[in-house]
Amino acid sequence: MRHLSWIGAAFLLAACNDTPPQDAGASQATSSPVTSVQAPSRAPSVAAPPRYVGRWAAAETACGHAAWRFQDRSVSTPGEVSCTFKDVREAAGGYDVDASCLAEGQTADGRLRLRFTEVTERMTVEGGPFDWKADLIYCGR
Repeated sequence: MRHLSWIGAAFLLAACNDTPPQDAGASQATSSPVTSVQAPSRAPSVAAPPRYVGRWAAAETACGHAAWRFQDRSVSTPGEVSCTFKDVREAAGGYDVDASCLAEGQTADGRLRLRFTEVTERMTVEGGPFDWKADLIYCGR
């Protein structure tokens, strides 16, 4: 029993040591997890997705079954219209998007204007080849 308490005391003392053990041959590149977390400038930056990415609907009750699905380079609507974004540019209050859209077997090009209301999670979609005007609320990703 005395032998076990001596081993336990040794582990406790080792746990209290502030300096992690290092091999004589260990390089400077090896670092503790804390060091790598504290140095985010070394990690590659990941761009946030555009604000419009996610599910949007005309009413909160439509979020589950009638949401528009915006991705980084496309949108699809519950009315089976889909658009591929050719060019996305930030604009005052949102984005201007050159898109190629497909509806009822017809493809057409146009410019969508996506604008946001700062007070609430709302987006207005205007323009495009089908002259849309829709006020949408954010439903989540």
